[in-house]
Amino acid sequence: MTANPILKICAIATVASLALPAAAISASLPTAAQFSESAVRPDPATPALDPGARWWRVYADPVLESLENRGQRDSVTVQEAAARLAQARAHMIAADAARQPSVTLDANGTNQSGPLINAAGSSGGLLQASARLSYELDILGRLGKNRDAARSDVRAGEALLRDARLLTEADIARTYLSLRTADEDARLLREAATCARDSFRITQGRRQTGFESELGVARAEAELSAIEADVLAVDRRRHELEHALGFLVGDSGLSVAPQSTALDAPPQIPADIPAAVLARRPDVAAAQAAVRAAELRVGVARTAWFPTLTLTAGGGFASPQLSDLISSSVRSLGLDLLMALPPFDGGRRKSGIASAQADLDLAAARYRRQVLTAFRDVDDQLSAGRILTDQAAVTGRTVTSADRALALSASRHGNGLASELEVLDARRTDLKARRAALQVRGARYLATVGLIQALGGGWDVPAERATAAD
Repeated sequence: MTANPILKICAIATVASLALPAAAISASLPTAAQFSESAVRPDPATPALDPGARWWRVYADPVLESLENRGQRDSVTVQEAAARLAQARAHMIAADAARQPSVTLDANGTNQSGPLINAAGSSGGLLQASARLSYELDILGRLGKNRDAARSDVRAGEALLRDARLLTEADIARTYLSLRTADEDARLLREAATCARDSFRITQGRRQTGFESELGVARAEAELSAIEADVLAVDRRRHELEHALGFLVGDSGLSVAPQSTALDAPPQIPADIPAAVLARRPDVAAAQAAVRAAELRVGVARTAWFPTLTLTAGGGFASPQLSDLISSSVRSLGLDLLMALPPFDGGRRKSGIASAQADLDLAAARYRRQVLTAFRDVDDQLSAGRILTDQAAVTGRTVTSADRALALSASRHGNGLASELEVLDARRTDLKARRAALQVRGARYLATVGLIQALGGGWDVPAERATAAD
């Protein structure tokens, strides 16, 4: 009979909790079938690039492959994200354990006097052993929501681990490709320095014979000094990039030998990338899981207004002698149903709901920001790829014209119609054009890496996944 009022209270609390407004996000997230920037010209030979694959293999560089493998294994960034995921999994296990019964065993001995001790014909000690089982009845789903929120935290941690791996992969690729660009730039600058040195030597000789002014000698020397300074600047930049690679792969003593072969054209970006691919971005997935966890915790906070019911059962033995403990006639056994509801808490429960709702609003805002950031990142890289492709065509024509001018100057010099200074001048112009083309090619490489990262590790999306994401 005593349990009926408790059950009535629980039923009323359940109905009241169902009548409460659900915590939902009234957020209008931006959606689009395509990005505002169209991709560069399509290439039928564009390789497939699924996010589950090792995307850096599109660059076909064994050194980059080795660095990426080392980074996945030894990167501090990846290790930190893995540790955070392990923490989230531990919290999920703890949240799930709260829904299971708990058993407590107690044993103690005391020195005391009393009727029990005197009746047993002994004085002094009393030995006790007891066991208690406790189980909270999750009528309102509070423990279940806590467990589901912890699972959402694990999903967010898994997405953040993928994001850390993708970030490390992209940083390694960017740094390595920048280092390769610096190697080729240093080679071109050294050729330019040799050319400027020969020009300075010839100018000095012409000055001694009276065919060149002192101003011409000073200009030739200044040009040589400027190129030598550029060589040193590129060398310094290369060392910084090498050190950055060492940090990314977890090896402070890393050394990357200069490459003798020049960078080829970067892989072509496909046209008409669907916006649905953003659903697989790990940072977007992590933000979405965080929103789900915050929604569940709002529900948990609302259940604080209602009572908690705990079923407990306990039993034990007491005896003045250890040998008689189990056979003792002094035994206890009990079964209780406990209801806890603080009638006055000074506003703690109300503030807990407000805090959980604020966390939900914050998670929703971060999710919207992450989606908008994803669109911006992809559009930025698509526009960069499109403009750099056009710029590469212009610098390519410049290199072709400079090569032709150099060939004509060399031919004229061989026929005695041009001086060596004219050939050296054509050579310097050709090297400047090649350096400009190299910088554009390096920027195109970085743009493709940035696009792959912005798309979550690839640009392919199977038809069934694209439909689900839409």
